[in-house]
Amino acid sequence: MKHLKAIGIKFVIIATILLSIVSIFEFLSVTEMIVMSAILTLATYVIGDLWILPKMGYVAAAIGDLIFAYASVWLLLYTFLGTTFPIATASVYISIIISLTESVFHIYMKEKILEEKDNTRRTNMQTVQAEFAEEQHTEEKYIKKDSYRQQDEN
Repeated sequence: MKHLKAIGIKFVIIATILLSIVSIFEFLSVTEMIVMSAILTLATYVIGDLWILPKMGYVAAAIGDLIFAYASVWLLLYTFLGTTFPIATASVYISIIISLTESVFHIYMKEKILEEKDNTRRTNMQTVQAEFAEEQHTEEKYIKKDSYRQQDEN
């Protein structure tokens, strides 16, 4: 359920960015925008948020999102609009804005969605911790003299 909420948030962000930038250059139908947003959302969620972010961290995930968003937006715009549209310019703007918003989204992902793995790791470590206690009565006056004699005889 957490992943569906995260995908929904990411879909709204990406759809808003695509609608804002693409509508400046050329008109797309609502259906085309929803399809493009859904494809881009699912692809960047799986690659950037579930694969790169946990393994390599925030910076690598942001750079990966920038490169992947540029390539995929360029490909999607070329597929939906053809070559009459300034695809490269729109792809640059869209990928930069997506990578900036993804940086904030990665913090949300790390704290709210991917926290389960960290909590289970902490719980497992807490169960194997050893308990240490301080020795009581270690001063010489509390040690029985007979215990030394018994050890020497054995």
